Amino acid sequence: GTTRAAGVSGYLIDRGIAFNGVVLLSEVLNFETLETTKTNDLAYELTLPTYTMIAGYHKRLAPELMQDLQKTKAEVEHWAATEYAQALDAGDSLTPEQRQHIVDQLARYTGLKKEFIDQANLRIDVRGFTHNLLIDQKLRVGRLDGRYTGPDPNGLLDTPFYDPTGSATDPPFPATFNDYLRRELNYRTDVPYYVSARDMAGVPEPGQRGGGPFQWEWGSAGEGFPDTATALRAAITKDPYLKVLVMEGDYDLATPFFAADYTMNHLDLQPDYRKNISYAKYAAGHMVYLPMDGLTKMRKDFDDFLNQTTAH
Repeated sequence: GTTRAAGVSGYLIDRGIAFNGVVLLSEVLNFETLETTKTNDLAYELTLPTYTMIAGYHKRLAPELMQDLQKTKAEVEHWAATEYAQALDAGDSLTPEQRQHIVDQLARYTGLKKEFIDQANLRIDVRGFTHNLLIDQKLRVGRLDGRYTGPDPNGLLDTPFYDPTGSATDPPFPATFNDYLRRELNYRTDVPYYVSARDMAGVPEPGQRGGGPFQWEWGSAGEGFPDTATALRAAITKDPYLKVLVMEGDYDLATPFFAADYTMNHLDLQPDYRKNISYAKYAAGHMVYLPMDGLTKMRKDFDDFLNQTTAH
């Protein structure tokens, strides 16, 4: 949704349609910040602070890091953007001593075993983290929301990617929507309701098979990582009244908060335009409205933002 919102804003501004505001809820605009590939280390750096917050939630950090998780969050963001980024850039040229230091720090900030971090070559992807943080309890940790845990229905070792968040949250969505269609709108259909756009497009979640009826069209993404941040920048710079609200959750591994911050900090905006970007942060996952206290905060943040966008 956020990828589309940014793209649409840039597309419509050139056709005489300007928005007062754009809300980006759990956003990814630049997929380079998200996709961990053999040629892209940036995503490992930007995902690390979310690993820390999830490890803290499950009490897997050292006591001194647990005392003030927001302070720890800032500490890890700084380390990820400096020493860790430099180590990833160095690659195989790291000395054994330097490499061991990074292993030790990653273990401290993620709650993972040093042996696993070494075997992962200092590069921990989402599957590796969610499958190994609580492996001693034979539990998986959620990708969409790291607070969720559950045993893997496929077993413990050598299994596909499993996210217990979906098992807990997916069933209520089609049930509620189908009830709304039939009872309130009096519309009846046997067409299945797809919770995720990936299901519609036939694009699988990590480690899962797709099967939807439509193929996703990435356009120019074949030339590199998909990106609509440039389209959002165009909309912002062509309309000085456009305001943007970024909503992000501490426990979201689908669209990590530090990656969202990185994207917004690299729009190359002058101060007068940059001040139109604001943030709402949640002790939540990808769906920041879970549970009810998150929904209450989201509603207030959204109402406040609507008032700001109509103030001029």
